[in-house]
Amino acid sequence: MLNLNSAKNNFNFPESGKFFIHEVCDYLEMYVFLNKITYGIEDLLTNISPNERKRLVQYINDEIKKDEMLDDYIIGSDVPDDQDHARTCLQYVFKQLKKRIKQLGNKYPFELIHNDNLKLKKDITYQQKKYFILLICTYHNLFSRRESNIITTEFEKISYYMLLKFLPSHAITKELGKNNQLPSLAIEKILSIRDQSGINVRKKKVRNINPRSSQEEGTDIISWIPMHDSNSNKLVFLFQVTCQKDWFEKQYQPLRYKKLFKFSVNPNIGFFIPRLFNEGKSFCRDIDVDNHTLLFDRARILQFLTKRRKGIKKLSITKLVNVELEKAEN
Repeated sequence: MLNLNSAKNNFNFPESGKFFIHEVCDYLEMYVFLNKITYGIEDLLTNISPNERKRLVQYINDEIKKDEMLDDYIIGSDVPDDQDHARTCLQYVFKQLKKRIKQLGNKYPFELIHNDNLKLKKDITYQQKKYFILLICTYHNLFSRRESNIITTEFEKISYYMLLKFLPSHAITKELGKNNQLPSLAIEKILSIRDQSGINVRKKKVRNINPRSSQEEGTDIISWIPMHDSNSNKLVFLFQVTCQKDWFEKQYQPLRYKKLFKFSVNPNIGFFIPRLFNEGKSFCRDIDVDNHTLLFDRARILQFLTKRRKGIKKLSITKLVNVELEKAEN
């Protein structure tokens, strides 16, 4: 059973970075989930340090200058360390939370009170529980190493379950990572894929793999659409799954498998992360997703995570979510 005590002890305001505004939104959600309280702008101003407040103001200053809502704010070119200025910036954060409410609808387990306080909804549904599961995956690094490994392993399983709905029913999908469904050694695994999919391998490249290696890095899940003939001309999908904060640096790893197989049609590259980005026509461009990569973030995973309900209920993360929500009801 996962334990939230260590997670609470390690829970801190996010550092500045490329996805800071999304991480602040996740921070607010996780804070409400961990403490089962209503949490708003005034609470955050009280709890974060002056340096954290200044960091928040600096980042949001830069964001608002690029945002269409600029006219709604009075933001100077300097970064004063005063609470009024920080309060104005935090209104921008809560506008991002409002976007999440609009984006996810009934799948979103929080509600806003007076536009500046976040709280848990009452009578959390099964769909909303899945949001908490993915939120915890985002914060896997708060847990012990053993528990973090459990969480990342289960996120791979969640991604696999999602693909069972997303891909055609006759697609063949195999897990290659921590939930490996093929032979344990990497070379045997690749040869098994060759035998099942009918796609030939590059023998010299395969021979260069360490014979004792259990996993050839780069692809956690592989899928293909079978045909009635033995021709290798078929659709193939290579998926990378990660909970890491530096996920965008790993989106090219599935390309390693292109060197091992003789794909007659370039494989489709997919990427699973438990984080959430606001919807929009340019959101993949804004977060530097390669234009050859299909991204599944928290919202897209929730859209298709409708199969294997029994499997999801058995996950350690699901059990943790149930325990914590029971505390909220009492």
